[in-house]
Formats: sequence, structure tokens, C-alpha cells
Amino acid sequence: MRKSCRQLACDERCQIKVLLSGVLSIGEIARNRGERGYRHRQAQDRARARRSRASSVPRKLTEGWSPEQTRAA
Repeated sequence: MRKSCRQLACDERCQIKVLLSGVLSIGEIARNRGERGYRHRQAQDRARARRSRASSVPRKLTEGWSPEQTRAA
């Protein structure tokens, strides 16, 4: 059975920035690490963009788009 995941909230990302010395989500840090370390604002912006893209897929499919077209858009 697959566990569901949730995205981090902005305040959680800020806490990551402060508490980087602890055990954290390796993927979250790797995805949002810049030259100066973990970038909590960048992480939040990217998460919003991913959610926006993900929410548009069902609408596009009902409008007749193919799955390949939704990935390319």
C-alpha cells in the first residue's frame, strides 16, 4: 500500500532553513539547495508551481488534451 505524501508549507520550509543540522528530507534539500545552502523561498515558489501544473492536468484531459500534450505544456 502506497503512503500519501504532502508538500511542505512555507513556515515548515523556514524551519528547515533554521534547523538544517537535523535529519531532514534529503530530497527536499537536494531539490532546493543553491550555492548558499537551502533556499526556503525558492522551495516554496517551486512547490506552488508544481501544484499549479498538477491541478491543470485533469482540466486539460477533460478538454480533450492527450497525456503527452499535458506533459509538454
